[in-house]
Amino acid sequence: KEALDLAKANAQKVSTKPKVYYAEGENGLSTMGAGSIHSETIEFMGAENVAKLDKASKSKAEISMEQLINWNPDVIITADKKAYELITTDKAWANLKAVKDKKVYQAPSLPYNWVGRPPSVNRILGMQWLGTLLFPEEFKYDMVKQAQEFYKLFYHYELSEEEAKEMLKNSILKDK
Repeated sequence: KEALDLAKANAQKVSTKPKVYYAEGENGLSTMGAGSIHSETIEFMGAENVAKLDKASKSKAEISMEQLINWNPDVIITADKKAYELITTDKAWANLKAVKDKKVYQAPSLPYNWVGRPPSVNRILGMQWLGTLLFPEEFKYDMVKQAQEFYKLFYHYELSEEEAKEMLKNSILKDK
C-alpha cells in the first residue's frame, strides 16, 4: 500500500509525461497497447504508452518500424534481452529519440517481468523501478536495496547485492 500510495502521489506531480514504448519479442516490434493490463504500470506511473491501439489489439499487437518511427518514444522498455541488444545496436532503431538519448532499458525479469508479464506482485517493484528511471527527482529509490527487501518479503529469498546488480545492469545501473 505504501508503494502504491507513493507512486500515485508522485505521478500526480508529473507535468510532462514521457512517451514510453514497451517492446516485446526478440525483434522488439510486438507491444502492449495503452490500457492493457500488461502495460498499466507505465500509465499508473504518470507516463504515456505510445501504443494507442484499437480495442481488438489492446493486449498485444505486432507493429511496423514505420509506426514506431511515427510514435518516436522518449523511452523504450523491454524485458527481452535479445530485443534490448537489437534496439541498442541495430541501425534501423538508431534514429529514434529514445535510442539517441540512450533511454532504452531492459526491465528485470526474475522470476517475472517487473513491468507486467505476467501481471503479478512484481509490478510493485516495477513501479519503483519505473519511477526511478522516468522521474528520478521524485523517486529516489536505491533499487538494489529495494529489490533485496522485495525478494525477501515476497519470495522469502535472500537476494545478494550482486544478483540485484546483475538484474539492473541494463537499466538503473547501465551508466555506472
